[in-house]
Amino acid sequence: MRGTLALTLLLAACSGNQVSFPGTDTHQLFPFDGERSWVYQSSDTTVPFLLEGELLSEPEEIDGRNVYTINYFKDCQRDDAGCTDGDLFFALRMSNVDPGGTMIHGYDPGDGNVDLDPPLLVIEGEARTQDVLETTTAGIRFETEYLGQGSCGDLIVINTSWDCHGIEIRGEVDLFPITGTIQAVAGQGIVNFAFSSHTDQWKLLSSTQDGADGVW
Repeated sequence: MRGTLALTLLLAACSGNQVSFPGTDTHQLFPFDGERSWVYQSSDTTVPFLLEGELLSEPEEIDGRNVYTINYFKDCQRDDAGCTDGDLFFALRMSNVDPGGTMIHGYDPGDGNVDLDPPLLVIEGEARTQDVLETTTAGIRFETEYLGQGSCGDLIVINTSWDCHGIEIRGEVDLFPITGTIQAVAGQGIVNFAFSSHTDQWKLLSSTQDGADGVW
């Protein structure tokens, strides 16, 4: 069998045919099914709050895609003049359609929603390491690059053996909470944020999901 496969590949190369290998199926990296929440801890121990992410259950429809909002609130852990419990730190409005890929349709940096039209393409339904996509929206040119897959390790606080998939979003200007590097896990969603405008990382501490059926 091994010899037959090698011969087949050799014949294909000699005949000028291209042999392509499938990339990573990214659809499950950004799940929006059921009731989901996430808790993140900053790598900067001086930050006085945890970050609580909450998926809103009812999507809006934009150009035939279900767009889901994830709000990220401050959960103050100690008295601090700069921390108000329940304040919105940021929000993302995202869609994930198989095979159309994952997009960001808007964001809220904590002081009001901003629409992205056209939406920012984060990753296609199938991706290969170092694939780079370009989107120009809101007058800014963005590049997103799939960094590949590897052990989450110290990218997360929760003790588990998950594999993380890295995606870097670069822009002509730093734009919170868009530009930076995110790590995502199949069936879990985003488990690490490293914003280009910040020096710390937000690492997943815990997550919950209820009624997740793989459909969104």
